[in-house]
Amino acid sequence: MKKILVVSSLAITLGLGVLGCGSTWWENFQSNPVAQVQTFESTVQIGLNGAQVAWTFLQPYLPPAQVASINQVFQNAIATVNHSLSILNDAVAADVAAKTTDPNFTALMAAVSDAFNQVLAIIAQYTQSSGDAGVASIHAGAPAASSVPGLADATDAALRLQAYAHH
Repeated sequence: MKKILVVSSLAITLGLGVLGCGSTWWENFQSNPVAQVQTFESTVQIGLNGAQVAWTFLQPYLPPAQVASINQVFQNAIATVNHSLSILNDAVAADVAAKTTDPNFTALMAAVSDAFNQVLAIIAQYTQSSGDAGVASIHAGAPAASSVPGLADATDAALRLQAYAHH
C-alpha cells in the first residue's frame, strides 16, 4: 500500500512539474476542449498499451496458484479505464451535439486518470523499484521496475494524465 501511495504521489508531483500549470496543453484545452480530450485519450491508449506489455512480461513472476485471480483483477482495472473513457466520450459527444459553449471534462478526465493509476498500482505490486532496497517484495523474484518492458511508457502516460486531469 505504501508503494502505491508513493508511486501515485510521485506521478502527480512529476506530472505537474513536467507539464506545468501554464502548459500549452491547458491553454489549448481552454480554447478547444474537444480536441484536447482527444489528446488525453490518445495518451490513455499509449499508457494502456505499455501496461499490457508490462503485464504480459510479468506473467511468469505471478504466484502460480493465484494467476487466474490476479489476472482477473488486472482485467477488471483495464475494464474500469475503458468504461471511464466511454463515459468521457459520451459527455464529449453530448456537449458537441448540444453546442455547449464552455464544456468542462476535467472531472471525467480525472476519473480516467485515477482508474489508469489503479492499473499501474496492480503492476507495481509485482515489480521492485529502486526504492525497495532492503524491503521484502510482495512476491519473491519480482523484477526491477526499470527492467519491465512497456512500464516506462505506461508511467510516462500516467504522469501526463495526472497533469491533464488534475490541472
